[in-house]
Amino acid sequence: MSQRLFCSGHDRCKNGCIYCFSDWSEGQYFGELSAAQAGDVSVVYPICDSEVLYQTEDFFARLSAYAEEAAHPVVFSISTKCPWTAAQLDRIERFNRTYASVIKLAVSFSALEHLPQTEPRALPFEGRLELLKELTRRDIPTNVLLKPLLPFIGGDEYRRLILRCVGLCRRFVVGDLYVSPGTPFFETYIAGRYPLLTKYSTWMEKEVTYVRHPDYEAILSAVGEAGGRVWESDLAMIRDSGPTPEADG
Repeated sequence: MSQRLFCSGHDRCKNGCIYCFSDWSEGQYFGELSAAQAGDVSVVYPICDSEVLYQTEDFFARLSAYAEEAAHPVVFSISTKCPWTAAQLDRIERFNRTYASVIKLAVSFSALEHLPQTEPRALPFEGRLELLKELTRRDIPTNVLLKPLLPFIGGDEYRRLILRCVGLCRRFVVGDLYVSPGTPFFETYIAGRYPLLTKYSTWMEKEVTYVRHPDYEAILSAVGEAGGRVWESDLAMIRDSGPTPEADG
């Protein structure tokens, strides 16, 4: 089983990331789906376009109902760049103890020193390190999500970021920057500066435009050199090592 299910949130994300390409006009809301409708799915992304903390109680009830209905264990893969309270993390722990399915919380980074400029209303870098440390301490499945790699952020900054994170979590998922030509972000940061690439996105079911960091391969290598493991997609990491940190071996 390797099929993925991508859904969206009802509420617009409040982090203010300058590179965000989501428009909240497409996608299926997770609360409207059942495990039977989803079919043979093993990895579910229930909140791709918005932070899970902004959702209603119905969202969490739906996660539980889906886990109860699913014919096999599912990984609910959620990325975050927001602060979490102890009570909220307790809730994730209870969910993971109750069901065969698990919630994995990836901590997302797009920069180190430049985070106040790239993600102005999100959790600061040191706060994300503390969150990563707490997730590891609680044995909540996690990984470092180094995505998107922004081409105007130097490779050295990403190497410093990797060194700050690898002692807390060895698992890294690295990814490209999706862009929407014609947007203010594109015109200011990308147009005429970097080559544009296209590929078919299976989860968006359309061709997408993206930019690859000039030091992409060197950044991937830097993870291994620092003692970490790196994958180029969340699904590949889960297939290879499972959802939990202990699966690293």
